[in-house]
Amino acid sequence: MLTERSWEYLQAVARTAEFSDVALNKLQILFLYLSGDTSQAFDAAQLHFKRHGFDPDLFVICLVAVYQSEQFEMALEYLQEHGEQQMKESTRADYWRMVSVIYWSTNTMHLLEHAVDRTVELAPDEVSVLQTALGVYIELGNQNKIADVRARLDAIANVTGFAYALSLLALGELETGWRHMESRYDVADALRLINQGLKQKPRWSGEPIGNRRLLISAEQGLGDTVQMARYLPMLKELCSTQIALEVQPEAISLLQHNYPECVFVERKLNEAPDVEFDCWAGMMSLPYLLRLWGKNTPGRHGYLQVPPDNLQYWKERAAQMSAGKEPRIGLAWSGQPAHRADRRRSIPFPLMMAQVKEIDACFFALQTQVPHGLPPNVIDVTEEMISLADTAALIEQMDLVITVDTSIVHIAGALGKKTWLLLPKRYEWRWGLEGESNDWYDSVTVIRQTEHANWQSVLSDVFERRLPELFNL
Repeated sequence: MLTERSWEYLQAVARTAEFSDVALNKLQILFLYLSGDTSQAFDAAQLHFKRHGFDPDLFVICLVAVYQSEQFEMALEYLQEHGEQQMKESTRADYWRMVSVIYWSTNTMHLLEHAVDRTVELAPDEVSVLQTALGVYIELGNQNKIADVRARLDAIANVTGFAYALSLLALGELETGWRHMESRYDVADALRLINQGLKQKPRWSGEPIGNRRLLISAEQGLGDTVQMARYLPMLKELCSTQIALEVQPEAISLLQHNYPECVFVERKLNEAPDVEFDCWAGMMSLPYLLRLWGKNTPGRHGYLQVPPDNLQYWKERAAQMSAGKEPRIGLAWSGQPAHRADRRRSIPFPLMMAQVKEIDACFFALQTQVPHGLPPNVIDVTEEMISLADTAALIEQMDLVITVDTSIVHIAGALGKKTWLLLPKRYEWRWGLEGESNDWYDSVTVIRQTEHANWQSVLSDVFERRLPELFNL
């Protein structure tokens, strides 16, 4: 670990080597960055630019610093305002790779392909570069480049990785994709979402469990937890002892009602669960460990029921608020802003509301973080929705759910509720790359963009054609 004493030693060595004051200042900024103090490194780099002019090494560090702070729009603005022109002829693969992920995260699709092309050109044999490129080319639908990158990866021995697994799943290579998905435990970015307190015990890899006590750990978002809960009945058949689950606290009441034979504890990412266990597995491993995926996925017709108390409350509440107005339509237009795919999956609020306000129906906002300025026909009750059981109970009162890719689609699908999922053109492994059906929920219809970043055509199709036809509006 780098410390203040480390800097003192490094500074002494640099002075002995007769570093100039400018070089020494640059070295200190690099030291701050590598020490993990990215914010201070960013600020120091800005002063360096003002005093000594543009520096490509420090500029790349600044891009990484802003991106890692999950300020994706700021990263794009910083790129465009401070270095895009200076670096346009750069032959640094690390720069173009950083540009690629910034464009991807901010849905800057018209510039993305060139940046990825440059990265591959400059680092044609680097596995992580090729894996990222494969994901981008799949989303862009460039079959020639997909084939070229696959051939390069196939020529490299023992290629594995989380990004590669997601690409294989998107391409429909499910068995290989789920097997490679297990390598996510080796990826630092994915480890942020896995409880490090589990590592004191062995990870279950699908062998007979016997009398051992098994713990299943939620490791990603709420939607992933709901999606993978379908596997719990099959898992129980393999385990003679009680199964424990550590999940997000807001999911416990809904899942506990549906799986009373399991014991539930709150997930804490850096602490061992407060329950006895002998081995563990992440929830996203269950398709692979149980060998159930694709058309063999269990629970396609729905697998969750709403707790009676929540159901009764929201039945009365929804009736009161809608005052007999029909149809009732649940609505979610955006996800978690910190999610790196959120700029691609979320629909701008004004764009969605411009369509909604023209429909003679009663809409309920199902998501959190609802802006001001809702049309009169949209009801906001998000402050009353404390847990996923409340969200599920309100969804149960709807005639239809219209949503982007958030936990809402998984709750609605798990309830068997008729749902329209609005997606970018080619977006995410679990929904496939084309068509309106999916392997997870029979009640969910996938409605995709016809061209990248064009939500207007999707909304016109939904609100001007599909809704009037469905409800005779």
